[in-house]
Amino acid sequence: MAMGYTATDVQLTLAPKQLTPTVGAPNAPANAYSVATAIDRAVVAGGDPSLLFAIYNLPAAAIPAAINQLSGEIHTAAPAMANVAAD
Repeated sequence: MAMGYTATDVQLTLAPKQLTPTVGAPNAPANAYSVATAIDRAVVAGGDPSLLFAIYNLPAAAIPAAINQLSGEIHTAAPAMANVAAD
């Protein structure tokens, strides 16, 4: 966090926390962890995280599920689940 002052304003700059520790490597699906890592790297490299404010504003317990939805992993599992259900 950084704070600056002008003659009439206070400027507060916040830096988002990294998502990878919140998603958690040992228990997270590999795709979700990869998405969290990619987001973290993009933000560190200067990417604008404003499009992801909805994720950063979630309670910490809800972030892993949100990242998992972004990973698309459910879509790769759906055909396999359909085959199992057909048996």
